[in-house]
Amino acid sequence: VQESAADAAALKYLDATGMSSRGLLDFFKLLQREIRITGGREHPYLSTHPLANDRIAVVSNHLALSRFANAPTAKNLVQKHSYIRAKLIGFTEPLETTLRTYPIEQKDIPARYARAIAYYRSANLEIALPQVDQLIADQPDNPYFYELKGQMLIEGGRISESLVPYERMVELAPREPLLRLALGKAQVESRQSEMLLPALDNLQAAVRMEPDMREAWRLLTVINGRLGNKGELALAQAEYRFLSGDVKAAQALAERAINILPTGAPSWLRAKDILSETKRQRNK
Repeated sequence: VQESAADAAALKYLDATGMSSRGLLDFFKLLQREIRITGGREHPYLSTHPLANDRIAVVSNHLALSRFANAPTAKNLVQKHSYIRAKLIGFTEPLETTLRTYPIEQKDIPARYARAIAYYRSANLEIALPQVDQLIADQPDNPYFYELKGQMLIEGGRISESLVPYERMVELAPREPLLRLALGKAQVESRQSEMLLPALDNLQAAVRMEPDMREAWRLLTVINGRLGNKGELALAQAEYRFLSGDVKAAQALAERAINILPTGAPSWLRAKDILSETKRQRNK
């Protein structure tokens, strides 16, 4: 029932956006072929998303009646897909596989992106860094190229140098919590005292957008500890412990935060929320 409801929703949304469902049908047929070969054994997707023949029939029937059956895929989506595919291959496949998929002669940006990632993962920054610099020169407004450069520099032990590309990355994509987290973490790890307040701003922005980012709360405990913000430190510790499943410690830390923070302040109210939830969970 869950799968049929999900399929119906997918077909509805594809029609609503003027997109063809042919890709969904092709995907189902690909899975069907794999089932015939392997029996579906040890397939992580099929273990949670069983494929019945009627699912293929439903999509086929929909495609036969849809006025969007042959609608071309929007160019911007094709481009995004090519970048995502390049990134996945670069990060998950061995260098040799990436170079076979994207040979040196292939000069388009996704191919160069994949190769830059693959060389970086092979610890060859002498090749990887110039390649990502060229990508940035070609697309100076792409935040993810700056992200890659910052990541390369950090993992190469050049934390201070990573701040410039990471700062530009966040300028270009200020509403991406994971990018805010990356910059905030680099600022903390730089151990430069003048970076503490900018790091605080970035990590607070990250948890406003994505409150369940445990790593961001961990870093906020570090920053508030260094800044001497005892109430905010206790709150960040409570958030971190709560997300880690340590309800008892989270309750104690929330109580500490409530006793330190100004009554009625947003942080105080959040500490009260954590206290209420931890009490509820412990009294089950």
